[in-house]
Amino acid sequence: MLRLSLTVLDLPLLLAGDPLAAWAAFLQSFGIILREGVEALLICTALAAAAIRRGDGRGPRPIAWGAAAAILLSLGTAFLVSRVIELSPADQEAIEGVTMLLAAAVLFYVSYWLLSKLEVARWMKYLQERVEGAGSQWALASVAFLAVYREGVETVLFYQALSGVAEAVPIWGGLLAGSLALVVLGIAVLRFGLRLPIKPLFGITGALLYSLAVVFAGQGVHELQEARWISETPLAGLPRIGAVGLYPTVETLIAQGVFIVLALAAGAVLWSRRGRTVVPGAKAARSEAARSEAGASVAAAAQEI
Repeated sequence: MLRLSLTVLDLPLLLAGDPLAAWAAFLQSFGIILREGVEALLICTALAAAAIRRGDGRGPRPIAWGAAAAILLSLGTAFLVSRVIELSPADQEAIEGVTMLLAAAVLFYVSYWLLSKLEVARWMKYLQERVEGAGSQWALASVAFLAVYREGVETVLFYQALSGVAEAVPIWGGLLAGSLALVVLGIAVLRFGLRLPIKPLFGITGALLYSLAVVFAGQGVHELQEARWISETPLAGLPRIGAVGLYPTVETLIAQGVFIVLALAAGAVLWSRRGRTVVPGAKAARSEAARSEAGASVAAAAQEI
């Protein structure tokens, strides 16, 4: 296996077979950081709006402190994960395989708009209740920390898995480009009250990342086969294309087939619910007005950060 440097702290890159094309790795890396970063930005914006509605004068500063601490700890987590993998050379194939399959499962969940929307709604309700009940700046900061660190852990998982199927340079390029895009979006949202087209944005990045989940599924099973954790049943006449996780074995094809079937099922559910009125018009209008008011409050309060 080929080792390359991925992170600023020498994260090992273990290529399982042929790496992704440079352009594909760049887009996947860009999509990961953009998707997770936008989710963190939206969560912090909602938490700041809830803090402002409290009217206690603290504003969003504790939210910013908690988010900053979560970002730093996420970087520390990335370093720790890389070192654990590096110190376990005998089990690297198994660790990489488990990491890829876990990342594929999480990517399926966050890429499916209907399921993730319901989960995010519950998550945001919990966080906003915590904000309303927070009695100090430390309590507010801890809520923001919890919310952002959760996104950070997902990001670490995805990049660790991506490092097993792509070269370091395009991954770095996508990471830096996505981070720059996040900075621009953050300034636009917090300083100028820009409203992001959330559903199209999440739809595009979700489709991009779900294609990566299919790659992770095939590569993950292949790694576990190399570690002798899973049996290997060859299929004659099929090509081996490691860059897309395609290996001529029954086990890898079943794993990828499961994710493809899940994608088709999710698409069928989305199509069947297309055009249904989930929220009455008046209620939807009130909800939209509330979101606009909260966004304006956050944009004004952000001037004080």
